[in-house]
Amino acid sequence: MTEESILQTDQALTDQEKALEVEQVKREAAEKEKALLEQQQKEMVQNMEAQQRTYEENIKQLKIKMEEERKQILEEQEMMLEHKLKVHGSA
Repeated sequence: MTEESILQTDQALTDQEKALEVEQVKREAAEKEKALLEQQQKEMVQNMEAQQRTYEENIKQLKIKMEEERKQILEEQEMMLEHKLKVHGSA
């Protein structure tokens, strides 16, 4: 093997090593990007679930409030009716 062929073989190996290194860097970058996207998606799902829970809690509280107001209105109507009956009954 001549010195020139040794240098060519060495250069070919160096080029191949550089190509492998580039591929490794690309693969690592892709894996990091994938992990980042997965984390972002996970956070988005968690936020959506939290919003859903908040929405459901707000609906629940609103229903409770509406029921309380309905009962109060009914009580007031009954009191007014009883008052009218007393006023008309004693007249």
